[in-house]
Amino acid sequence: GGVRSQVAAAMAVFKSFVSSVTDANPGKRRNSNRRVPTGDLENALKPQRVLVSAVREMVQECMQSFEALRKAQLTVMRAAQGYLGFDTAGLDESALALLQASSAFFQASESALTKSGLREVSCACDRILKEFAEVAGLIKDRDEAHREFEHYNEKVANILAGPQRSTGDRERLDRNQEKLTLAQKEAHGKRQACETAVRTIVERRTFHVRATLHAALRQYVSAFASLGEGAAPVAEAFIGELKVGTPVEVVGFPEGSEINGLNSVVASVLDQGQLQISIPGEEGPGKAVRSEHLIPVGAAGTGEDDAEGGEGADGADGAAAPGAG
Repeated sequence: GGVRSQVAAAMAVFKSFVSSVTDANPGKRRNSNRRVPTGDLENALKPQRVLVSAVREMVQECMQSFEALRKAQLTVMRAAQGYLGFDTAGLDESALALLQASSAFFQASESALTKSGLREVSCACDRILKEFAEVAGLIKDRDEAHREFEHYNEKVANILAGPQRSTGDRERLDRNQEKLTLAQKEAHGKRQACETAVRTIVERRTFHVRATLHAALRQYVSAFASLGEGAAPVAEAFIGELKVGTPVEVVGFPEGSEINGLNSVVASVLDQGQLQISIPGEEGPGKAVRSEHLIPVGAAGTGEDDAEGGEGADGADGAAAPGAG
């Protein structure tokens, strides 16, 4: 609860910030290609690079999580298949039908978990970060060339300030003035190249954001939309398995318990995974029992057409692991 509330608060602050920026700068939002003043160019690099790095980290973690989820689904379905191969009576009819529906969903989710497009976004982040690294190299070269120029500029100034009594002194001055001229030319060229590269990458920022943040969010949301679409009917089948009015058998209590093996009916759904069942021959609200102690009797718990892919129980083979062939 604490973490969820902190995340909710952070997202609310971000939403408020985006709204305030948009409302306060409508002209800037319309003119997304405005030129950044030369003095602000290098300052604009850092937040741009930080954003791309953060998107890349998010994408990498999502891909790892999706792969871990895919493997976990495959592992549990293979384990269920092995269990049913050992004990075909180990699942009641309703649970087996829902296992089959879940297996079908796992198979359908393979595409969303493995072909989400996040890898392409990660590659785009890598290419853009490489551009930033190249610009950082140009900035370093520019600064080194400027320091070289300052070195010879100071050296020539010191020579000119001192006495020049000999031919050697004049030759030394000429030599350093020549080096100063070369250093000045080099520094100017490096500065020009650096400014051009920095301006280019900064003014491509709209493209960079769409190729990274925008693309990552699109792929991320699309993957979950696909998963949600496939999971919805299965989730509804699980919810409907023990809806109010469902005839049930009570199981799993110690032998000799007065309600173990009792046939009853779900009277109401309580909190924290509990349901209230009526006790035959007794008045009152009934007894609260956790859902795992109740087996629907009669029709399978998925209902007539509650979940696609869960058309009854055909035996152990129906719960085959995704991709198990």
